[in-house]
Amino acid sequence: MDMNALLFAMPMTPEWTSTEFMLLLLMWLVMMIAMMTPSVAPLILVFAKVNRERKRQNHPFVNTGYLITGYFLVWAAFSMAATSLQWLLQQIAWLNPEMKTTNKILGGVILLLTGIFQFTPLKKPVSPTAAVH
Repeated sequence: MDMNALLFAMPMTPEWTSTEFMLLLLMWLVMMIAMMTPSVAPLILVFAKVNRERKRQNHPFVNTGYLITGYFLVWAAFSMAATSLQWLLQQIAWLNPEMKTTNKILGGVILLLTGIFQFTPLKKPVSPTAAVH
């Protein structure tokens, strides 16, 4: 695998330029939208169908564009937070320019939190029928 192709968008120096920050933000945004949009596609389709029917019956309706815009804005905010956190961790030397943790406490906390997550209800998907009741 040609690793040089992967390095162009990743800040590999201790000091980030604004261009590197924006490229990393774009990477987070594209990644989050690409990974999360398929899971929300059924909701968007149902939302659009219900609102088309409401519009046809002259009932109040909400444009589906608002739902999609809000969804993308939430992921844009998350992407900004993730990029900022990555920058901060690199500035305090808890993350090196190759994005490896350099602090044993940080590594331990990440490991513990991911392990705890495995046993929480947050991991279990919400049943579509549970939201109706």
